[in-house]
Amino acid sequence: MDIAMALGIKPSAMMSLEEEQLKYYQALPNITFDLGSVETLMASNNSGFDKEVFYEVDADVHLMDPRILKRYSGWDNAEIEEIERNVGPILGSLIRFPYDRDPYYTLYEAFEKAAKIFQRQERYDAWVALKDEVFAEIQSRLPDNKPTVGAFIIDFDVESKSFRAGEIYAFRNDTRTLRKLGVNSAFKGDSYVRYKKIGYEKLLDVDPEYIGLTDNLTTADNESFQQTLQAAKNHETLSELTAVQNENFVRSAGTNMGPIIDLFSAEAVAMQLYPNEFGEWPGSIGDVPTELQLFDRYRVVDIINGEI
Repeated sequence: MDIAMALGIKPSAMMSLEEEQLKYYQALPNITFDLGSVETLMASNNSGFDKEVFYEVDADVHLMDPRILKRYSGWDNAEIEEIERNVGPILGSLIRFPYDRDPYYTLYEAFEKAAKIFQRQERYDAWVALKDEVFAEIQSRLPDNKPTVGAFIIDFDVESKSFRAGEIYAFRNDTRTLRKLGVNSAFKGDSYVRYKKIGYEKLLDVDPEYIGLTDNLTTADNESFQQTLQAAKNHETLSELTAVQNENFVRSAGTNMGPIIDLFSAEAVAMQLYPNEFGEWPGSIGDVPTELQLFDRYRVVDIINGEI
């Protein structure tokens, strides 16, 4: 969705859509998103798909990975081909992490392909220029000594007894923000593609300076994050961690990363890791004071609207 939105195209339907995913667009001036106008193709991970909804939406193109569609729908190749033949092509590739042995695209490689599909190359070029400019500015202000971050994928349930750890520098997109800001990975060398479950003992042994909550910036608000932090501080074992004692948690985007979310995530992480340089993080992307914003919201809107 975020790739299409960056090109000025709002979706007619989504696999699933939660209200919290819209916070990034609500933080942009004059960008509206009517949730009621978007059809949901799948009510939950266990509900399956109804092909009739695909026919009703009648989309020109489906930006979704056919492998993922097959996995959650249980459809065979003939059913996939039916939708492509009677409705529209399915053109997508999972970019959260490499899937199977097929080609894996970085965020901007996938973005460029989408721009070609929609014939909006000028907007893509403008995004590349803006992205390069923003990250160059951020990276020029980073200190030489970067902190060590233990990144955790999907969630960080303090009572789970095991956590899904991610290697920041593995070939994956959901840890992009931490990688672009050059932090040290607490799990460096553990080059697992998706995630690896680790327990309390391993976590205490690693004892990272920061705990990185990948995707928490999207899926949670500041209030629920504070509850997670407090639960960790009250936990018999996790309270021994340096990051917990110092309240060194960093929230980033991940799962639904696209060009728009990419910039908000970079700004949020920079402020959380380096408040002396970038200013205190207010807890919400919508509350960053104008003078501390690391990218121009109005310029983003102009690119989205094609006013380049």
